[in-house]
This record gives sequence, structure tokens and C-alpha cells, in this order.
Amino acid sequence: MKLSLLNIGDVIKTNPREGFWGCAIVLSFRKKTNEFHPQCHIGITPLMVRHDFTWEDIAQNVFSILDFERGIRVAPNEYATRKETCIGIYSAKRPAELSIIGKIDPSLVYPHVLTFEIGDGTEGEFPLYGKIPPTLGMEAVNSWRKIHDTENWLAENAKASLDFEKLQERLKNEEREKRSARRVKYDT
Repeated sequence: MKLSLLNIGDVIKTNPREGFWGCAIVLSFRKKTNEFHPQCHIGITPLMVRHDFTWEDIAQNVFSILDFERGIRVAPNEYATRKETCIGIYSAKRPAELSIIGKIDPSLVYPHVLTFEIGDGTEGEFPLYGKIPPTLGMEAVNSWRKIHDTENWLAENAKASLDFEKLQERLKNEEREKRSARRVKYDT
């Protein structure tokens, strides 16, 4: 079976969350190397609609890459944001369920040089994500919801942060108990 690969300029229709559709663009391609299978840069656009669409519905748009605020945990119960350009390095293997709806010149969308140096989405270096997930484009959903569904978005983020802090505390307590049990074992 021949491996189906993404191509530079492919426009991918995303559906990262029920009721939200957007698109992403393949910005670059690199053949297989000694260390990696074929890879590509995929950029998430800020386009977000609440219904399914076709290429004809969006082809007239001027596309860009989403700049967004990623929430980061800087300390227990302390969160901040970091501005990132929403580009990632992914496997260029095309999942069967991935919908390619069009093709454009990616230099019109992102005219900057792209390297395969791995970074955090700042200063021209982008995260290495691996396989393309079904949630591709979730950053665009979050950016849209931050503006158009603020109250629910804030509530979900607060709950997620609280759940994470509880998990961290539970794991810390479990680790403390394991260390205590080891000390008791060695002391006897």
C-alpha cells in the first residue's frame, strides 16, 4: 500500500470540536531523513465557522496564520499566557479521515522561512507534534470562544485549571506516601 502524503499548499478542513469547523494549511514539506519520517509544517488559520463548509464557501478569503495566547502554568495555582504563532511540525502522512478541500500558495499565507528546528511557537521555531490529531485546529476554536463565548470559555478554563491542580496535589501526596513507606521499610 502506497503511503499518502500531504503536499505543500493543501488546505485541510478541520473539525476539532463538535459544532466548529476551520482550516489549516500545509506550509512546507520535508522528505524522510535518517531521524524522521516525512514531515511538514501545518499552520492553523483563524477561520472558524459553526457549520460545515466547502472550498467554494471560503476560497475568496484572505488566509493568515493564527497568532494566539497559549495558557501556561508558571507555578502551582499560577497561570500566564504566551503569544504563539499557530504552526506545528507534523508527520506528512495523510490520515484517511483528513479532508483536503483546496490548494493555495502557502507563501501568500506565511511568507517567512520555515526550518525544522524544534521550538515553542515563538522566534520562528515550532513544536514537533507527530501524527495529525483529530483535534487539529483547537487553538482556533479556543480563540473564537474567548471572544464569542467568553463566559463559558472562562468557566471551562477555570474548571480545567482546578482539576489539574487537584491532580498535581494528589500525585504529590501519593509520591510523599511512597517515600514515607520506603523510609519505614529501610528503618526496620
